[in-house]
Amino acid sequence: MATLGLIGGLFSPTIAPTVEGDRARKRQLPGFTVSAKLVNLSTEHLFATPNSVGAIAIGVAEGTRTPSGEYTDLYFGHTDPGNFKHNLGTFAYQHGADSPEEADFKQLRRLKPSIIQLEEEAQTVGIHLGTFELLAGVDLINQSPLAGKDYIKHLKTCHQLEEDLKQVILCARVRSFVNPTTGVLEADGLGSYRSTVRKDQKRRLDAIERVLNSKNRFRHTSITHQ
Repeated sequence: MATLGLIGGLFSPTIAPTVEGDRARKRQLPGFTVSAKLVNLSTEHLFATPNSVGAIAIGVAEGTRTPSGEYTDLYFGHTDPGNFKHNLGTFAYQHGADSPEEADFKQLRRLKPSIIQLEEEAQTVGIHLGTFELLAGVDLINQSPLAGKDYIKHLKTCHQLEEDLKQVILCARVRSFVNPTTGVLEADGLGSYRSTVRKDQKRRLDAIERVLNSKNRFRHTSITHQ
């Protein structure tokens, strides 16, 4: 995240739009194309609206959006395979909303303090978060807020174990599902096997990477630490 000011004030004056058109109709949404390189985008640009690059990347990981920003059928509602709750919108929101659009704006508000904390924790341990690391962390928080709390800690540890950035992030995400008290891997809906969790986390990282690569604005960069 580039600044701690990021998305403060972006959402309070915004009223979520209503659903328009047939639910089966897929649309490419405005606001996805940006002029600056993704590696230089601020968090405000990545998560300004549900149609920003960061939001769409998470949507592709959730299966609710396509890399070009279109809706999939899952966007309009589906049952969560882990807790069997009703998921709605880009982020597979399951805390009550009257439309997918409302669900998107609600989840962006919910993510705001977590994104700020993510960047602050990275600064504390001396990690510079590139776009890929940041999006992977926010996606993990969206998938499992509890696992997301340990992401930065494991990110630094995994940097000592892996050389390739994607493998560093994958290592950190898998380790984040381990209960720090019991040492037991806990991932509802993914089983209790490290192999299944690793496969799911790799799938989500591949999805995020696919969105970034689709605009040719992504490159693997190294994590710096002090």
